Amino acid sequence: MGDLDKNINRKDDLSSYGKITVNPIEKDKKEEGATYASLQNATKPQVFATLAAFLKKMLTAFPNKGKDPVFPTDQQHLLKHVLAFRQLLLTLSKEDRSHNPDFTQQLSELWHNLLEDCNSLATSPLASHPVFDKLKFFILQVQRFPLGADHTLGFYLSNYAGQEWIPFPFMQLLQGLHEEHQASPTVSVLHNWLSLLSETLRSAGFKIT
Repeated sequence: MGDLDKNINRKDDLSSYGKITVNPIEKDKKEEGATYASLQNATKPQVFATLAAFLKKMLTAFPNKGKDPVFPTDQQHLLKHVLAFRQLLLTLSKEDRSHNPDFTQQLSELWHNLLEDCNSLATSPLASHPVFDKLKFFILQVQRFPLGADHTLGFYLSNYAGQEWIPFPFMQLLQGLHEEHQASPTVSVLHNWLSLLSETLRSAGFKIT
């Protein structure tokens, strides 16, 4: 069991009339020529100031790609696990799979994958990436559900994988999630969890339909 298992216990219109339009290429040439001429006749401090202004202008012509970093390809397996876990919760929201051993087994195994992914991110440069924050918050939600219970959903998901039996309280929790969503689909716990996982995928540049 990783560290996360131990530590998470319970988130412009000006008219162009009278103006001469300049072809963009010609305009650039004129501006570059003016800059060069000014450098020839300027003192050293003026040269530095002119160069700084010119470089600033050039840099602002390009978008700042650093504002929305692309999630690295070597961590794409995490997105696959998040997507798969979301799909299982989506299935549970539509059908009661609480007594289906194959379903609960897949759910538990994917839960372990998410825990491992989150633990590996915690000690990597991606620790400040939105994907990590959202995934960690989601795991916290599951670990604490239902609030106040001795054995939460996170407990059963963490301890059930590999077993040949389904604990009755585990089945009850899954069945309760399904029934609550059927009764109040827009405010249910499953609805909130599905929305959170969708946000997690979008923050990594993944398109959710």
